[in-house]
Amino acid sequence: MMLFAGCIAGAAQETEENKELQSGATSVKLSQEVMNPTTLARQLQLEEYAIFKTEGQDGFAQNFRFRGIIPLKEGFLIKVPQLIRVITFLNTAPDGKTGLGDLTLNRFFLLTKKGWGEFGAGWNIQIPTRTDDQLGSPQWSIGPAFTVIFTDL
Repeated sequence: MMLFAGCIAGAAQETEENKELQSGATSVKLSQEVMNPTTLARQLQLEEYAIFKTEGQDGFAQNFRFRGIIPLKEGFLIKVPQLIRVITFLNTAPDGKTGLGDLTLNRFFLLTKKGWGEFGAGWNIQIPTRTDDQLGSPQWSIGPAFTVIFTDL
């Protein structure tokens, strides 16, 4: 169950969209840009999840997620806009043990931008960086990643 989720984002890169936003955009427009996961802006997002019931265990668990987003207006080899996301977790198990969870890296290539929204594809890798067996997976994983954002519904 999610108790609280927050997002802090800072646009620190000069893009055409950012110039437009700085020239008098409304707070609604700014909010839409921050909430769109394909926005080409450097971001640091923080989210807190509270888990009140875990199957087979007694106690309260928490998951605090740090997600940094690095935008590339154009990649080195693939000449399309790209997003690199670095995600790590600070977890608390139901027994109170707290530590680092696994590290996730993903890269999206933003392939299509139309009036209805955007489509992107890329890869996702999970690295077992947990500090305790209860706080993450012991396995490496890699696989495809896709995103579809509808911006004009």
